[in-house]
Amino acid sequence: MTYTPKYHFSSLPSHDKVTMPALSPTMTEGNIAQWNFKIGDKIEVGDALCDIETDKATLSFEMQEEGYLAAILVEGGSKNIQVGTPIAIVVDDEGSVKAFKDYKGDSSSDTSSSGSSGASSSKKEETKQESTQ
Repeated sequence: MTYTPKYHFSSLPSHDKVTMPALSPTMTEGNIAQWNFKIGDKIEVGDALCDIETDKATLSFEMQEEGYLAAILVEGGSKNIQVGTPIAIVVDDEGSVKAFKDYKGDSSSDTSSSGSSGASSSKKEETKQESTQ
């Protein structure tokens, strides 16, 4: 899984932005056929988070890390989602899920996937609190 650290000042807990993967060398966009987990569900390594339709096939998007599904940013049935677009948020701690209840995504997110191999693509979003002195 490729992580691109992104630092910003936020009240959100540390989380991973799962992006639309490139499931083939020529894939530029895909469709979310269905989500296999609900918000709050525990996800293990190898679990199929969702099914993605390409122009050639429907493939399972397997997770490379464990965590809890905190937000679904692109609903099942959505079409023509560009590779690199954030599709979900995963957190390490079950208690952090509730912080993403109304999360709709960060409009300033970097959605490029130039360093991604395509097996599973997510971006680690680390939060830092501004120190008060």
